[in-house]
Amino acid sequence: MKKSYPTHWRQPTPETLKQHLIGKEQGLIPAGAPELSAPTDLVSDIEGNREVIRIDAKLRSVTEGMRAKGYPVAGLDATQIGESVRVALVPHPTEKGQMLTVVNGYIEDHPDAPLGPLVPHGCHSGNETFVKLQVSESHTLHGYDIHGEPIELERTGFYAVVDRHEIEWHEQGMRAGDIAVENNVQIDWRPPEDKQSYRDFFDGPDGYGQNPHLPDWEKVYPPDQWQAVKTGEFVLMNFISE
Repeated sequence: MKKSYPTHWRQPTPETLKQHLIGKEQGLIPAGAPELSAPTDLVSDIEGNREVIRIDAKLRSVTEGMRAKGYPVAGLDATQIGESVRVALVPHPTEKGQMLTVVNGYIEDHPDAPLGPLVPHGCHSGNETFVKLQVSESHTLHGYDIHGEPIELERTGFYAVVDRHEIEWHEQGMRAGDIAVENNVQIDWRPPEDKQSYRDFFDGPDGYGQNPHLPDWEKVYPPDQWQAVKTGEFVLMNFISE
């Protein structure tokens, strides 16, 4: 039986449900899973760690599967596949289209760095929501690669945006919707027909910031519904017909 929710809430469409099931098949966990709202654990003894190797392989498999179905995947954090551990994929600094594994990553802010442009942030566990946010244009990324070798990278632009999203937000148990609620920023709803314009705007370093005007996605997603998504009260699967 379908549940009844407030009429002002955004109800899933058949296409939304279809995409939700695709994500589930690929290995993404439900939007209300507790791992998504809790800080992750540090990894000890990284070199040769079988858990890190297993999680990295799963992250890459999910990323490849989502990209094959047309999703713009800029990065992915272990929390999104149900692993509460500090392992993330972010854009590789020199190999275009490839991902870099960062273990125990953290960001060192540049105090004088300006804010970058407004960018639409969406999370694969975000129930088709996105939030237009600004982050610092540059920082230093620290951590370790999958072999336990230290990473220290100066990151700017697109790379800085993805690092902040995956490593600082997701690994601290936050998603774009949480940042919006905390800062009283509007949460928008991205209908399926807008997926191509989203991808065109934010498709790796070549697309980042090229369009000074965000598409007209002003379809407000109620903050109280976002809170219900986080607690699992509002779950897409509840709306699948018998």
